[in-house]
Amino acid sequence: MNDRAISKICLVIILLGILIFALTYEPEFKDKKISELATKEGEKGIIFARVEHVIKKSPITQAIITDGNKATIYFPKQSDINKNNFIRAYVISEAPGDNNQANLYAYKIMVEG
Repeated sequence: MNDRAISKICLVIILLGILIFALTYEPEFKDKKISELATKEGEKGIIFARVEHVIKKSPITQAIITDGNKATIYFPKQSDINKNNFIRAYVISEAPGDNNQANLYAYKIMVEG
């Protein structure tokens, strides 16, 4: 087998792998509401919500957010969110806290607008 034939075989295998990946890829985080995340622990999603109250900004960020339902969000870094900011957050749900309010752990928070 010469180098040209081996190169063609490798190209076909690579293109086939890219095609299979493109057809079967499913994103880890999908747009969800707080009520959907609160039903199951370990559920992942992207939420868009308004900051109702900032509990703590440093060294971690804790805030109460709402999109019609309330949730407490924990972010392991300092952030610049303020009351009434709209945020988009990549979160994972944790066990419900007081008053069955959802607890969310944020991987990333982006202030919108």
